[in-house]
Parts: sequence; C-alpha cells; structure tokens
Amino acid sequence: MIPKEWRDYTWQVRPLVVLIYLLVSPTVVLPLMWLFTRQGVDWPAWVQAVGSVAAILVAVGVANHQGKAQAKLRLEDQTERLKKIVAVANHSAKVARHAHDYLSLGDPEALDVRRFVVSLEDCIFLLKSVGYIDVPFSEVALGWIEVRHGLTDVLNVLSSRPCEELDGRDMLSMELSCNRIHRACQRIRGAASVVIPELLAESWTDGQADRTT
Repeated sequence: MIPKEWRDYTWQVRPLVVLIYLLVSPTVVLPLMWLFTRQGVDWPAWVQAVGSVAAILVAVGVANHQGKAQAKLRLEDQTERLKKIVAVANHSAKVARHAHDYLSLGDPEALDVRRFVVSLEDCIFLLKSVGYIDVPFSEVALGWIEVRHGLTDVLNVLSSRPCEELDGRDMLSMELSCNRIHRACQRIRGAASVVIPELLAESWTDGQADRTT
C-alpha cells in the first residue's frame, strides 16, 4: 500500500534543476564525450567550461533558495506580530465596552470600577509596548494608535471623578470612545487580513456594532 504522504506529494518542475541535470548527467555527458572525441575536441577545456557553468548555476540556485527562505521567515514573523496586535486590540475593545456596559446598569461599585481601571491601564501598557514603526502595515499602525487614544479617553472618564458622580455626559463620552475603538479594530482587522485571511471570518469585539455615529 502506498503511504498517504507519497500519494499527496506534488511534483514541481524546477527549470534550474533540470538545466543543471542536463549539464552534469552521465546520460548527456557520455554521448557528447563520444561524439566530440571523434572530432578531436580539447576535453580539458570543455570539462573546465562545463564545470564553470555548473558552478555558476549552483551558486544562483543557492542564492535563490536563501532568498526564498528569508522571505518566508519575514512573512512568518510579520504574521505572528499581526496576530498579537489583533489579539491585544480585540481584548482592549472588549474591556472598554464591558466597562461602559457595567456603568450603564447604574449603582456601580467602586471596587469593580477600580478593576476596570486597572485592566484599561494594562491594555494601554501593552499597546504602548509596540512602537508605530514596529507595526507591519501603515493602516494597522493607524488603527493601533486609534485604539490607544480611545482607551485613554475611556480611562480618563473613569478616573475623572468617583463612580457615583458619573453622569449622562460621561456615559456618552465613553460610548463615543468605545465606538471609536471598535472602528479602529475594524481598520486593523481589514488591513491585517491581507496576511491573515481568516480574520475576515472571525467575530470582532463580540459582534458589537456602533451605537452612535
């Protein structure tokens, strides 16, 4: 029985490999040697010439392979960074929205509000740990900054006065900031989906949509 990995193997024709094989293969070289011997060809010169060409082709092949390997490593590093950025932005949006929804219920407990403040501070710290120039795409970087600013606005509202003194204007400000964060997350997801297509099929911020334009 043929192993599954053999059945699934995909053959790829590489022109450079075929050319090198034709240059050094005994099935090609021996007939040529026989043909040229009958005509008094200078074999040392021919062998040196063929060897030089083969060496050049091998060097080109090695450089090409190394270039592809480096490009693959860069893509993997970029993908991993984007996944982390998306995860942190997504979590930050959830924390901000949960803080707003909790305060909307009324009669907030100071200890619970303090926990939201600490969570928001942790999110902002994570967002600041990645610099603008370290974010792979400009659209992702702009969304990243927008998330930071939105979280800072939410944190400022929570820290501005005791929770029992927060009024309707404060709640509206938090609502607008949460929507700003949500739009920034959508911006990040859209740009990152170029490298990570599955992001288009994933939910974002628990399906929360903008409530205020």
